[in-house]
Amino acid sequence: MSIREQIAFLEELSAIDVEIRRIDEQLEKQQTGLSGMRSEVKVLEDRLKTDRETLTSMEKTRSELVAELRQMTQQIDRSREKLQRSRNERESNAAQREIEELRKLHRDREDELERLNSAADAARLAIEDADGKRGVLSAELVGTATGITTSIGTSRSSGASAPRCGPSWSRSCR
Repeated sequence: MSIREQIAFLEELSAIDVEIRRIDEQLEKQQTGLSGMRSEVKVLEDRLKTDRETLTSMEKTRSELVAELRQMTQQIDRSREKLQRSRNERESNAAQREIEELRKLHRDREDELERLNSAADAARLAIEDADGKRGVLSAELVGTATGITTSIGTSRSSGASAPRCGPSWSRSCR
């Protein structure tokens, strides 16, 4: 094989090296973008986990408040019965004070329950929003990864072809 033939092969190898370098740069850029998207998905998943735990805690507290409200309602009913059975003014005044205190506590618990329901609704909305964002990012991530794989495969197949090995190149082309 002559030097001119070897020069042609070396020029072809040089062109292939340039194409490989370009593809590697694209791959690195795309991997950086993918890793950013993956970290964003991870952050959203962590946020979803903590929001769901918070919502579960709120639901538990809500159940406890509802049970407490039922108990207070029963207590108020018993106090009313006590008021009905009172025999003198002193017992009557004590029963009325007890009823007023229980009503005040009942109102406070209802207010607390309403605030908790509002916070739980806000948490549900935040969970739905974060879940939607995570879904969109995951779909983008899958689409981007597929697109990158296809793009790189196309670049490699449409780029410079592999060197044609001649008799003197047979050892290095294996």
